Amino acid sequence: MSTSHSAHVEKLKAKLDEWDSHIAKLEAQARTKQADARISYDKALADLRERRAKAKHKLDAFEHASEGALDDLKHGFERALSDMSDAYKRAAARFG
Repeated sequence: MSTSHSAHVEKLKAKLDEWDSHIAKLEAQARTKQADARISYDKALADLRERRAKAKHKLDAFEHASEGALDDLKHGFERALSDMSDAYKRAAARFG
């Protein structure tokens, strides 16, 4: 793995860590809600966790990819992050 590839992987891992922080924030908010509101939070959190898992899977593939596959995998990971961002924005707007 080249130095630039390693640096890019570390940058992408930092993005996932950032999303973990966002998810933890929503989880903390969910713990303070009544049962009926908690159900909505739990559904939104489950969606975010699923999207995060998909992004992690794509990052793992990117980390172990050959040089020729890097661009395709990078774009797939960036799409996964974009999907996660959209889901978070919807959840934050609904529960904010």
